[in-house]
Amino acid sequence: MKKPLLFFAILYFSFSLNQEISAQVNDYAFLIDTAITVMKSKSYMKDKVNWEALRTALVNRAKAATNINEFGGVAKDLLGTANDFHGAFFYRDSVFKYKQKIERPFPGAVTEEWKKGVYLKSLLLERQTGYLRIPYITVGSKEEMSKKAQQLNDSLCSLLEKGVKGLIIDLRLNGGGAMYPMMLGLEQVLGNGKLGSFTAAPKEQWIIKQHSFLMDARVLCTIQPKCTISATEMPVVVLIGGGTGSSGEFLAMSFKGRKHTLFLGSPTVGYVTSIEGLPIGKAYLYLSTGYGMDRNGIIYTDAITPDIIDDSIDQFNNIANDPKVKKAMQWILKQ
Repeated sequence: MKKPLLFFAILYFSFSLNQEISAQVNDYAFLIDTAITVMKSKSYMKDKVNWEALRTALVNRAKAATNINEFGGVAKDLLGTANDFHGAFFYRDSVFKYKQKIERPFPGAVTEEWKKGVYLKSLLLERQTGYLRIPYITVGSKEEMSKKAQQLNDSLCSLLEKGVKGLIIDLRLNGGGAMYPMMLGLEQVLGNGKLGSFTAAPKEQWIIKQHSFLMDARVLCTIQPKCTISATEMPVVVLIGGGTGSSGEFLAMSFKGRKHTLFLGSPTVGYVTSIEGLPIGKAYLYLSTGYGMDRNGIIYTDAITPDIIDDSIDQFNNIANDPKVKKAMQWILKQ
């Protein structure tokens, strides 16, 4: 009796395993097929890809995939066809991203600082020049974002109340996150009104109004400024570089079109697309849906290039002697 029972157990296990593999393969095909349908409607490259030809090729590959790694190759190629190196495909415990053929390497000094952790830094430099390092801010609740914006604005007010003649806004370590608390935290410098927008429908506008940041009519965070000093005409140098990406780049865009503003450093990462998170069955798709656009309607489709190129080595732990900071101070003093 034991042998038939053992045979039955093996047969049952084999049948269950085959069912699991079959379901997994069907799942792979469903995810790719559904992702293509979504991308055909929402991708920023929706009018530049033959989606139906792509569907036939990639769904067949997904059906043939026997494990998560093979499926990942299909997901990466899907993002690659749309040139979506800012997006990502999340499935189970894996994340699949398409990498650019030519990757812009992060500067060594930037990666070293990121390892330590990046924090808001405010300094009063010589000749009444203010320095403000704005780190990346992780996305959170409205209350958390308002708190972060308030902290940034408090630091800005502290400098303005000391009578600074110009400001250096350092975005070299700002790799992204939530852009709206960063913009709102600089309200006195950026001013009220439209600061920019996204090109993807419904072309949401970035607006500061009555100490709140609005995405069109939606209030995303609010502050209570501790100073009423207007600094919209103050000379500002924005430091950017190879560590400035995504929302850090959108923050840089919000300074475009502002008077008495200079961009100094090296080109940014180039993650200038708006990202929408979309659930697809058991997976999740981060999809690039459009580009960032400044207050004057100029669209940015690639890395932001500074007005003055400076590839000198960053000295984040010796700000007063940082070559870019010193050059920024020289420009401010001439204004």
